[in-house]
Amino acid sequence: MKKFLSVVILLTALIVGGCGGSIAFVNDDINTIHVSGNDAGNLVVKKETLMPILVPDGSIIQVDAKISAGRLVIKIDDEEYVINKSGETFIDVAAGDQEFFLAAENGFTGDVFLRAVPKN
Repeated sequence: MKKFLSVVILLTALIVGGCGGSIAFVNDDINTIHVSGNDAGNLVVKKETLMPILVPDGSIIQVDAKISAGRLVIKIDDEEYVINKSGETFIDVAAGDQEFFLAAENGFTGDVFLRAVPKN
């Protein structure tokens, strides 16, 4: 019975602790979001958030990703973008204060930067 109880306690600790994964959503400044994850999509508590960026007139969102596993889902203005590999992409959004919905999935591991940059 003690062995069974020990196994139950260990499993509960792993589930509550999220099995060691981590995620951070940070506004580096008003024009930049940095998402950093380590096996984040496998956490027990779903890791998603709304993050703001101030998009100046004549700007676009540059997404610079260095991902080794999983994916980051970005939603803005009823559009969904899935970032699942390293590289650069751009998202055209209206100028002004924009809120981006971000969700780490499938063991997201890596770094993604979203920045408002001039279109030209």
